Amino acid sequence: MGAGGRMLDSAEGKNILERVPVDPPFTLSDLKKAIPAHCFERSLIRSSYYVVHDLIVAYVFYFLANTYIPLLPLTLGFPLYLLTNISGKKYGRFANHFDPLSPIFTERERIQVLLSDLGILAVLYAVKLLVAAKGAAWVICMYGVPVVGVHVFFVLITYLHHTHLSLPHYDSTEWNWIRGALSTIDRDFGFLNRVFHDVTHTHVLHHLISYIPHYHAKEARDAIKPVLGEYYKIDRTPIFKAMWREAKECIFIEPDEDSQHKGVYWYHKL
Repeated sequence: MGAGGRMLDSAEGKNILERVPVDPPFTLSDLKKAIPAHCFERSLIRSSYYVVHDLIVAYVFYFLANTYIPLLPLTLGFPLYLLTNISGKKYGRFANHFDPLSPIFTERERIQVLLSDLGILAVLYAVKLLVAAKGAAWVICMYGVPVVGVHVFFVLITYLHHTHLSLPHYDSTEWNWIRGALSTIDRDFGFLNRVFHDVTHTHVLHHLISYIPHYHAKEARDAIKPVLGEYYKIDRTPIFKAMWREAKECIFIEPDEDSQHKGVYWYHKL
């Protein structure tokens, strides 16, 4: 998965590990002006299609998810995030993604969380009926394993989008919205780009303008790339090779002593 070498991004023709600059000369408005107006439009038919498609996607990973994966966070990270908000924003009290009164959500979102919970309960009841009809082993193989596979890819994609030697981190003295939004990188998952509705190689766009539908994301990404210039990066390193590299080399962050930006931190390895 992924197509390209370790060091050079064939699309950009530069060292992919070279640090991005930290002073963007453009604004969010400049980026929006570069995107065709129709890219902001949503299609109810296409959105409904992908809801159904998402239910099928889990089964694509059934050979994938049954492979031995030594990294515990890949398998348990997403459920723990939903249940305990682990690695999420700190709220001063326990928070999870199933409690409508959780501080994670706004007042407008609480009814949506409640409806989501009802949907989850309905699915759990359906699973219970399926276990009674087909047996626990069949349900685990045909439903449980693919769900774990999806969770693995959620964590893997998120990790690789936000962990890279070229990406800066900021403290409160240097952070602003657009700097934070640009602290991500696109990844090339090869044929899985399409399976994942192109979220893998349009994540920079998603950080900047999150409400553009995924079926317009590639077009919108290509429209803003000339404006972003060297602030845009896509790493085409094969995914498992990239995962191993980031796990070895992106261990901790610290500022460069000779830099004028003391509140800007970079990944370092031990």
